[in-house]
Amino acid sequence: MTNSIGVIGDRDVVFAFSSLGFSGFEVENREKGLKALSSSSNLKVIFVEEKIARELKDEIDSLKREGKVFIEIPGIRGSTGYTKKRIKRMVVNAVGMDIFKEEKEGKEGKEGKEEKKGDKK
Repeated sequence: MTNSIGVIGDRDVVFAFSSLGFSGFEVENREKGLKALSSSSNLKVIFVEEKIARELKDEIDSLKREGKVFIEIPGIRGSTGYTKKRIKRMVVNAVGMDIFKEEKEGKEGKEGKEEKKGDKK
């Protein structure tokens, strides 16, 4: 099963997934990313580091329509927020509203916190 799963990303991400037996493609730029996508034709599931996914968005979207599964993951240094924005956009398109929208704290909530801070003094 692991031979049908791969990863495209920087050295650290590829190393981590390769140690699990996944095929790895180390990529630093768009050109190498395109080569990795063409070399990964035998893979069914591909983890792609966010910064690479952003650069290869159109090509990845095209391959998704062909049945490939791409899972965007944060890099070793953390998330860029790209994947969260894409998921949010897909959910809004699917259900017609932003279910991730955080509610602003009401007036009572702020006052309650201020009172608690005052109690500690």
